[in-house]
Amino acid sequence: MFPQYQTLSEVWVHLQNRHDISTLLREVLGQHAVDSTLQDDATQNVRDATRSIIWIKTIFDLQRTYLSGIATGVSECPPHVLSYLLPTELLFSTILYLVNIKSRLFPSQTTLLTKEFTRSRHILAQTVFSGLRLLLLRRQPISTQDKSRLQAAINAAWQKDRLVGVEHFVVSGLFASILDALNESRVNPYGQEWSNARLPTYDAGLVRCNTNLCKKKLLMCCSIR
Repeated sequence: MFPQYQTLSEVWVHLQNRHDISTLLREVLGQHAVDSTLQDDATQNVRDATRSIIWIKTIFDLQRTYLSGIATGVSECPPHVLSYLLPTELLFSTILYLVNIKSRLFPSQTTLLTKEFTRSRHILAQTVFSGLRLLLLRRQPISTQDKSRLQAAINAAWQKDRLVGVEHFVVSGLFASILDALNESRVNPYGQEWSNARLPTYDAGLVRCNTNLCKKKLLMCCSIR
């Protein structure tokens, strides 16, 4: 296993099934806010922000795992899984905080004039995307005012950027699609397909394994060796 993947798996295991994930997320945000205030060097500011953003992305991705296979969102979560989830207000404010980081650290002229921070910008965009997907998966009501505020913040942060490739696809395509979906009914349009597919939930175990089949494959591998 490559070292970076081993590190990521260790972080994932550290965060999994934690009931205090909201406190941990607030600590990450608070630490970044303090670091960004004390640091004058732009390059170091980006490095510090990227570390915090990666933690936030890992938290968002794990949160989406808890909602896997649940067509109606939070309302169908088992009580013990529900206790792992972030409050909607904290999720929403964290997404706005990330968008604010984009505006401060990666303004439009940075995108146009240098590729120095390309990787960090990509990570930030992917993290915002993960947060928006989580917001959509929760299927909870969001006020019209909050939706408008979120859309306005995203538009203002990226509207003058000349994006290409994956970054353009994520920001111009996927962001817009999710924001449009947030304005639609909370009913999952793919609910029937999800039910027919019998997608496993986190509570049931995301990977179904035929024990006898696994044993046969293991024996075959051993015999080949």
